[in-house]
Amino acid sequence: MSLNNGAKPHIFLGRNGTSLPYTYPKKVIINKDIPEKHRPTHGAAIQSQITLVKKFQAQLEQKAAQYELESRLGIQVAFESFPGVELAVESLADAVQGIELLNVRYSENQILATIFVPQGKLVSIEKKLEAYLNFKKDKNKKPIDNRKLFDAIKSLKIAAIEALWTDDPDLLPEDIHKVFWWEVWLPVMDDRQALIHDFKILSAELEIQVSDHVLEFPERSVLLAKANRKQFINSSLLLSKISELRLAKETASFFDELSPIEQQDWSNELLSRTMIKGENPPYLCILDTGVNICHPLLQPFINEVDQFSVNPDWSPSDDNGHGTGMAGLALWSDLTDALSSTETINISHRLESVKLLRHSGDNEGKHYGIIMSDAISLPEISDHKRTRVFAMALSSSDSRDRGRPSAWSSTVDELATDSLGDNLNPRLITISAGNTGDDLVGLLEYPDYNQLQDVHDPGQAWNCSGTLILAT
Repeated sequence: MSLNNGAKPHIFLGRNGTSLPYTYPKKVIINKDIPEKHRPTHGAAIQSQITLVKKFQAQLEQKAAQYELESRLGIQVAFESFPGVELAVESLADAVQGIELLNVRYSENQILATIFVPQGKLVSIEKKLEAYLNFKKDKNKKPIDNRKLFDAIKSLKIAAIEALWTDDPDLLPEDIHKVFWWEVWLPVMDDRQALIHDFKILSAELEIQVSDHVLEFPERSVLLAKANRKQFINSSLLLSKISELRLAKETASFFDELSPIEQQDWSNELLSRTMIKGENPPYLCILDTGVNICHPLLQPFINEVDQFSVNPDWSPSDDNGHGTGMAGLALWSDLTDALSSTETINISHRLESVKLLRHSGDNEGKHYGIIMSDAISLPEISDHKRTRVFAMALSSSDSRDRGRPSAWSSTVDELATDSLGDNLNPRLITISAGNTGDDLVGLLEYPDYNQLQDVHDPGQAWNCSGTLILAT
């Protein structure tokens, strides 16, 4: 039977999209016809800026000699385009020389790009500039002088912390003494572990608290660090190890008690007309605050051995109520309809539970990408032969990513495709697009309220099978 007659849907299916012409999301005015500069004057200005970078590099080398660092030394150079002019950021990188593009940002109608230049490789940029100044041509008299690249560059300088901040600029506190959790993106270079080691060594000297957990992606390592802005500013050597800085995510405080108010005899009546089917049933694994499996409407569908916790010191039961409510929704849909019906109800799936959170602040200093990876591994290790779907209703409390990939959403994509395991064990994962939290307006105006909200991290993941829109 269907339990959704007259109920408000919580999963939306169908072709509801509307085709629209592509619109570039940034407010950058791009002029592909780069205006020509007076080369002797402009080239000399660029050369003087490179000279300052070289002096800074020499100072950095002296500082690095005081430590037993394992990763290669280098500097970050920030480039700024002329307003309204396209900067060929790909031309700034040079894989042969080990020069890597770290990040690209947009400020109004300018392009800002930061590159990593290994020790001794500034000469590569100088050679390009030399060709520009000398109007270099090939044997066929065609220009190979990098004109479009250098004519688009307004300036270059050593990258300050602002050049590494790729989150919303308004989120970087003006108070340089304000302590908060940073999301630190490190390049991999030629030795991932060496760079992580050096970052932790330099952070320890500055009394920066660094999480032990690290998310690893093909070109980046992501970890969390608790510090203020001044601590980062005080170490140019530490900044030289970083590719990007962002504000660490916080989970939404959306946990409400969803305890049933019906009398015990109503629950018993419902169970008396419920048919539990399936010899090898599929499992729905709920990643939430745990599940209280002794609830009479849940007990037949989940066993104690199917409860897990990412923290071995926690009880797998639910201290909050949200995970138990999610389990009830997964089994019974709208419980009011199930209780008021007189028809037989067939349930052919079972439940698993992994406890990720008890209350806000539990996982301070731990990245939710790491936590989610650990959570998914627990039931798979316990019984890898089961057919299961993972469902998670946790999300960040804001929508500042605006659809951009984040460390958390990238982890969801990796887990769904099993990209690190050669795609041998893909997973079906459903995640929430966001939560209304304690906002009564959101609850009363559901589902229209949800459709007006931006997606919250990690709901922007591409490889999750479908997105649940929840009103908590």
